[in-house]
Amino acid sequence: MWFRGHRRGFSDNIVITAEPAGDFYIQLEWTPYTGWGEDGVNFYILERQTEDGNWEVLHQLPGSVSYCC
Repeated sequence: MWFRGHRRGFSDNIVITAEPAGDFYIQLEWTPYTGWGEDGVNFYILERQTEDGNWEVLHQLPGSVSYCC
């Protein structure tokens, strides 16, 4: 799905997949986000929602990375 960006360009969605990677881990992979200016994405922030509804930062990853954990 493509959206017209505010800078007269196009951008698209990130598609993320998760696979089991051991007893207590999952491997996350995603498609890179495109359409974020000339330099692209500087970093991604991986968060999880806690039981009380708040968000907790798990990792901050460079924009060049498309997998984690």
